[in-house]
Amino acid sequence: MGRELEQVAQKGIDAKTGDEKFKADLAGMQNKIATMGKSAAEQQSLSAAESQQDLRDLKAELEAARDLLNIADAAKGAQELEQTVARSIGDVAPTQKQFEREGQAGQSL
Repeated sequence: MGRELEQVAQKGIDAKTGDEKFKADLAGMQNKIATMGKSAAEQQSLSAAESQQDLRDLKAELEAARDLLNIADAAKGAQELEQTVARSIGDVAPTQKQFEREGQAGQSL
């Protein structure tokens, strides 16, 4: 932008244009700069909005992943519980048979 202003001023000096022409050229540059500033501000605003949306999306993805891990942990826990119960049932059967034998032996006396 500074170079563009310098170029406008140099053209005015080289062409020996009047002050009115130079002021008009400066006004044109000022409008151009103002437009560029608005455009940059809009882009930053859009970038900020996109960044906020990206963060919300990332948070939702992380929560979904955490939920999947919790489900996997619950399923693993259920499998472990099932195995423990199966072992316990397996341990009960011989004990029950032993009680039955001892009970029959006691009745025999």
